[in-house]
Amino acid sequence: VGQPLPMVIVRGGQQYTVERKPEAMPEPLGITRVAGVTRRLAVRLGLKATSGVVILAVEEGSLAEKLGLQPGNVIAAINGRAVSDSESLAGAWEDAAKTGRPFAMTIDGRTYTIKP
Repeated sequence: VGQPLPMVIVRGGQQYTVERKPEAMPEPLGITRVAGVTRRLAVRLGLKATSGVVILAVEEGSLAEKLGLQPGNVIAAINGRAVSDSESLAGAWEDAAKTGRPFAMTIDGRTYTIKP
């Protein structure tokens, strides 16, 4: 997104200078806390779902909030693949941002497709 910037790296007593062009950072999704759905958690929260990841917190003003996502929503799949933990959610979002590919989340039976 700009001019290449010099970076100085020191390794083994040797100094190297490399140039890297800064990249644009994607807008954060804004889902700040999730938990894998277990039977016990589903009962406690009154969820119909028995698998997936339940959203526990959404950042105010974030992309997630703009989409209408809120605590209690259950993410069942990302890009057509079942999801069970926060790492798969974060990894899929980062991958979509790096590749420019759409990011599709199936939440409570509805699919949301986002292009980071």
